[in-house]
Amino acid sequence: MGTAQHAEAFAREMRDLVEATAPRLFAVVEQFATRDGEPDGRVAAWGLAHQDGSAYVTSADGSMRMSLRTAERAAEWISLRPGSSGSLIWVGAGGVCTGD
Repeated sequence: MGTAQHAEAFAREMRDLVEATAPRLFAVVEQFATRDGEPDGRVAAWGLAHQDGSAYVTSADGSMRMSLRTAERAAEWISLRPGSSGSLIWVGAGGVCTGD
């Protein structure tokens, strides 16, 4: 195998490693009702979920950071606010979002 082929194979191996070990990006969405009773919402925080299940979360404005046992804890934390309900939206490859 030539040097160029070896370098290409190694680069492919590293990309595969990154894909296999990268934390998953998610948004913590806060849903609530306006004064008129209409549904509204906002991105309250962004997080990274790691392979061991733990998550690191930063508020959308950057003023607060949390290290949590699970990503779902961030949604539970938002749901503690009266009148609010928290949920996660997972950001996949290419920015595709899923609610699972």
